Amino acid sequence: MEALDRVSEAVYDSLRDGPRPRDDFHQALRERLPKALLWWCKGCNSYHVHPSLWRATGIRGVLAIVAREGRSAVFGLPPKAPMLEDPGAELARRFLRAYGPARPKLLADWAGLATSHANALWNRAGQLVRVDLDGSKAWALAEDQPALVNETKTDSVRLLANLDPLNAGRDRELLVPDPALRKRIWTVLGGPGTVLVGSDVGGLWRLSKKGKKLLITVEPLCELTSSESAELAAEAERIAPFRGAETAELRTATL
Repeated sequence: MEALDRVSEAVYDSLRDGPRPRDDFHQALRERLPKALLWWCKGCNSYHVHPSLWRATGIRGVLAIVAREGRSAVFGLPPKAPMLEDPGAELARRFLRAYGPARPKLLADWAGLATSHANALWNRAGQLVRVDLDGSKAWALAEDQPALVNETKTDSVRLLANLDPLNAGRDRELLVPDPALRKRIWTVLGGPGTVLVGSDVGGLWRLSKKGKKLLITVEPLCELTSSESAELAAEAERIAPFRGAETAELRTATL
């Protein structure tokens, strides 16, 4: 804990005058920390703070990624969090806003809480409405009820990364009923991305890069219409610049 305290102080001191690109940030930490907290990194051929330490300062509200320079992060101080009368209740409300309708057990699994703790936060979340969720009782924020009643179907197509927030919900069986497919998507490491067609998972995808071209391999799980295929190609083109590529190419295959 003492090491993390020292690194947190150094991170804050490095960034209090403004954001720094990755290399400048690491150099600033080298100048502020004793050698005992620096380790030799073969990848960049230099000493720097171990990633497990400097990344942990983000949990303390000291470090944030505020921009990008190419594929490299620019680090800065996060904005100050607003004062909340009941942070726990606000956590439950934000969870429901993102993942509702839901149940306390889903909040517990998502946040890594004991179910009793999640129940307590749930009861402090404010006005909730009970709704039917695939034959089971669940709750949503009262303010979201009109959106649930007037749900609008969409035919849009999106390429979601494996760690997209939508995939972080714990009621995975609602998004992907097939247990064998869930096992393929939610792996410990390196799972595929998902192709969202409307509100359904319509495929899996992975990417690779060849020079300045981004290659996206899609395994369709349903038959795509010509307009959906065109949207998929447009999605690939939008992703390309974020991966340092100039163009994108879609391929269909079994992953």
